[in-house]
Amino acid sequence: MMRSHFVFWTAVVITAVAGGAVAAPPELRPAGSLAPAPEAVGANQLRGRFGPEVRIAWDDAWQAPRRVSGLAVPTQGRDAGARVLGFLAATRKDFAAGASAWRVTRVQALPGGGTVVRCAVLLGELPVEGREVVVQLDAAQRVVRVTRDPGPTQRPATAMTIDAAQASAIAFGRYEVAAAGKATAVVLASTPGTERIAWRVPTARLPLSGHFFVWIDAETGATLRTGPAGFDEAMGALTLRTTARSEGSR
Repeated sequence: MMRSHFVFWTAVVITAVAGGAVAAPPELRPAGSLAPAPEAVGANQLRGRFGPEVRIAWDDAWQAPRRVSGLAVPTQGRDAGARVLGFLAATRKDFAAGASAWRVTRVQALPGGGTVVRCAVLLGELPVEGREVVVQLDAAQRVVRVTRDPGPTQRPATAMTIDAAQASAIAFGRYEVAAAGKATAVVLASTPGTERIAWRVPTARLPLSGHFFVWIDAETGATLRTGPAGFDEAMGALTLRTTARSEGSR
C-alpha cells in the first residue's frame, strides 16, 4: 500500500516537472473550489475599476469591502464634504450599495493638507445605526482611502406602529432610567437578515451614573438593544423596574 502511494505521487511530481502545474486529484479538491469566492470576485471588480495596486479588506458577513486603500481618485466640489459626497454618489455600487444618501457628520484636517470626512449612511431618510463611511483625501483632493461599516442595503419593511413618545414611555417603564433627550428613528442591524426600524431612546441611568440608549422596535415595542451613549460612559447593564410603570405598558 505504501509503495502504491509512493508510485502515484512520484508520477504526479514527474508530470508536474515535465508539463507544468497539475491540478489536485478530484477527491482532494475542497468542495466548491471551482467557483471563485465572493471576496475574490468583489476584489477583482474593485481592482479592475481602480487599479491593481489597491489594497482591500473584505467583510465576510456582509460580503462587501470594509477598507480600500491605495486609491488615487480625483474629486470635484466646493469643499471636502461636497467632494466626498460626489465621490460616493459616483461609486455607489463599489462602496455604498443600497445607500439612499449620506450625511457629512465630521470633517477633520490632517497634517500635510489631507482631510478625513465622516459620513452617516441613510436608507430612505433613516440613518443606519453604527454604520458610517470614512473617506480620506490627500493634499491634491484625491480619494486615497475608503473605510466603511458594511450593513443593510435596503430599508427594512418594518411597520412603524409605535411613535417616538410611545417608544420613550416603553423604555422608561421597563428600566430604571429618566429621560435624556428625544427619541430618533434609525435602522438597526447587527448581522444580515436582522434589519429592523427602531427608536433610539436616550436615557439617564438611575441613580444618575451614566447615559444609555435603549433601542425599541418600532413595530413590536420589544427592546432590541441597550448600550452606553458614548465611549466615555461607564459600562454596565440597565436595571429593570421591579414594578412596571403604567405608561410603559401597552
